[in-house]
Amino acid sequence: MAKRFFRVFILTVSAASGLILAACENSGPLEQQIVLTNGHIYSLKWSDPDPDGRPAPDAPFENGIWYPDAEAIYISGNKILYVGTNEGALAQAHSSAEIIDLSGGVIIPGTPESQGQHLLADLYTAITRPIRDNDHDAARSLEKAMTPEEALRTFTIWPARASGSDAATSAIKAGNPAHLTVLSVDPLNILLPGEEGIGIPASDLLNGHIVMTMNGGKIVYREQAANTPEDS
Repeated sequence: MAKRFFRVFILTVSAASGLILAACENSGPLEQQIVLTNGHIYSLKWSDPDPDGRPAPDAPFENGIWYPDAEAIYISGNKILYVGTNEGALAQAHSSAEIIDLSGGVIIPGTPESQGQHLLADLYTAITRPIRDNDHDAARSLEKAMTPEEALRTFTIWPARASGSDAATSAIKAGNPAHLTVLSVDPLNILLPGEEGIGIPASDLLNGHIVMTMNGGKIVYREQAANTPEDS
């Protein structure tokens, strides 16, 4: 009786081991995982501005100031799996995930390949429409200028609509492809000449630069400013 029980036990353990091994073999290699922390994220997942350029009620905009709507992104393979707090992203990530501290870098949807290589200069031009012939032309130019949000959407998620695709897939949110750009300057809190408040002068856009780009979850460009904890 004891020998029979022992043989059944061995067969059961062997079968279970075989199932576990098969499951491991079928699962394939773990997809590359990246966690971007300490960023200022403008997801652009909120509604479009109205025809006069005023931000939508659900936009992270209050008392004339834009606020980032997240600080961290968790990416697995080519997809965004989480957008929110540092703690939330780190809690969901696998222990092998690469953690990149952006130190306040501003994350927007899309890559320079889709936006154009001179993104910040294009934003500056769209916001200010500089015409230097005379004061009358300058005033007329500013009347035609876009708001910072309109300009940012023009070079990020609105082109998706023009191409016939769903613009929502370009916003930074869980389930969407990880196409991202990290900037050194805030493209939304912009002060035009003569304006006062919280933000940077529009001309500072021309002094900004791209910190990192990601296309489909793969880092295409990354400057030294975007550090992993080991580099710090």
